[in-house]
Amino acid sequence: MLFGSSSRVGRVFCFYWQERFYIGIKDGGILVVRLRESCYYTPCKERQDGLVNYPELVRPLSSSLPNEGMACCAPNSHPTTSLTFRAHSATDGTTGDEECERNIRCECDAGYRLNAAGTGCQVCPAGTYRSLLDPPRVCITCPTNTVSNVVGASICRCLGGYYRRASQVYCQACPVDTYRSGSDSQETRCISCPSNTVRFAVAALVCRCLAGFFRGVTETNFQSCTTPPDPVRNLRTTTITSTSVSLSWTRPEVTGRDDFYYSIEYSDPNTGSFILSNGNYVNSTLTVSYTVPNLRPNTPYTIRVTTHNEVSDQDTENEALRIAYLFIKMREGIPSVPRDVQVFSGVVVWGPPAEPNGVISGYELRFSGSFTRTVNKLPSESYHVVTGDNIRNLGSNIQVSCSLFASGTSKDICW
Repeated sequence: MLFGSSSRVGRVFCFYWQERFYIGIKDGGILVVRLRESCYYTPCKERQDGLVNYPELVRPLSSSLPNEGMACCAPNSHPTTSLTFRAHSATDGTTGDEECERNIRCECDAGYRLNAAGTGCQVCPAGTYRSLLDPPRVCITCPTNTVSNVVGASICRCLGGYYRRASQVYCQACPVDTYRSGSDSQETRCISCPSNTVRFAVAALVCRCLAGFFRGVTETNFQSCTTPPDPVRNLRTTTITSTSVSLSWTRPEVTGRDDFYYSIEYSDPNTGSFILSNGNYVNSTLTVSYTVPNLRPNTPYTIRVTTHNEVSDQDTENEALRIAYLFIKMREGIPSVPRDVQVFSGVVVWGPPAEPNGVISGYELRFSGSFTRTVNKLPSESYHVVTGDNIRNLGSNIQVSCSLFASGTSKDICW
């Protein structure tokens, strides 16, 4: 942009370009003496107009294109027009603001209202709101069935159990068979209740499960309610040994859900409390048989098989209805060796096995040395050895030993 004036010593040009002034002197070849230079400019002064802040902008002196600048809106407001404004040349030589275009408009953001002076925006307090369609100086109290727990709200959210139609301010109750939680960000619809839930209430926050139905701890209100499983059917033994029992059963008629499993327990012979077999559960839903190991021979047991799923732990009152019982007695096993075997005055004396593992029907003694004698099924726990053959007459160098048997186990003794 070019403007300037002439003098006797030459012609002076002043340029304003990119926010800088430049001075040029043109003469006709005569000697030029530079005495001083002075540049003058006329600005559109900095000022605030409502919510609009205009910075200073230099006006051109000649009738060329206007200078352009950028205004800005006050904090928490936004423009409704372009922020560009212009400064035209002062054709009449005035130095006022007549040639400055200031027609920019700003308005407060949603959630804010215009202050009394009209120069700033104040945040709406909690419990109130203001949208861009509302009057600029008013924060409106939240209507019935809505809430605003934060400052600067542009709309009050519907309470749980209520919804609003599109572009409506007021919220209405969710109808029967539907619900809406307070944390649901979708306010324009209520959700249909899932299966097995109570459906007779309006303005429901959640559709609660019917009696006997439950939700898993990881499940949400969007999911259906389910039941614990029925007990197994036809629980029976297939094989019983002295230390293990094999079981079989039929799957429950009602499993409630797909994640059901079994626990197999047996009674402790000493305390009567139940012990989980192998310390774990049978998780395969296809399993219909199981072998319980490590049991005691000739011992009565109570076996119980319990069905479980993710919601069964919530139905503790009816846990007994999910248990099937079986009463068994293990077969006899091999007894342990006789205890406290002693020999004195030609008599062998012993005590019963610590673990008879059945009913002891008798004992067997076998002698070896200079002679052999086998005695089977002794009715008592002592035996007089010297009937007919005095062991002492066998000589001092003769050593007699015998084995005492009790149904397949033996205790070696000697004297």
